[in-house]
Amino acid sequence: MRARALAAVALAAIAFPSTAAAHVEIVSTEVGHEGGALFTALSPNENESQDMTGLRLTIPEGLTVESIADVPGFSGEIVRDDSGRAVALSWQGGSLPPEHVAEFTFSGALAGTDHVQLTGIQTFADGSTKQWTPEIDLAHSHGETDNVARGLAAAALVVALVAAGLATVLLRRRPGT
Repeated sequence: MRARALAAVALAAIAFPSTAAAHVEIVSTEVGHEGGALFTALSPNENESQDMTGLRLTIPEGLTVESIADVPGFSGEIVRDDSGRAVALSWQGGSLPPEHVAEFTFSGALAGTDHVQLTGIQTFADGSTKQWTPEIDLAHSHGETDNVARGLAAAALVVALVAAGLATVLLRRRPGT
């Protein structure tokens, strides 16, 4: 019984990670030989009572932006300085309910660095905001396929723990042992 309880707790921890760990996060997928990539800002609405109506990302030195993807319901814009360099990305006017997540994608490249920190500001229907500081760290990024492999390995571990627990219980119930 103890083994089953342990396996259930392990499964719950993997399947339902803590919402306290959720935040605006940037994931990247390399798309070219010249350092180009697709960057996706994963933006969960953690406000329990207000829809998220906008997201603005500052673009630091070292990150160039080539284009921005449309997000259903939001109007996207690349904000440029006088020299034409992208300094912010803005998606406004949408409506993302609480406990939902949206993906805001743009293409670009890191120049001369493999790590930058952005500032993300979420705006909510009541006018309030929440600030995040997501990072792009290509030196420690292992890509989506590594995340899938980790997830599969974690699931296999849970299955093995459950099987070991069941085997232990069945062996204990077996007559003559």
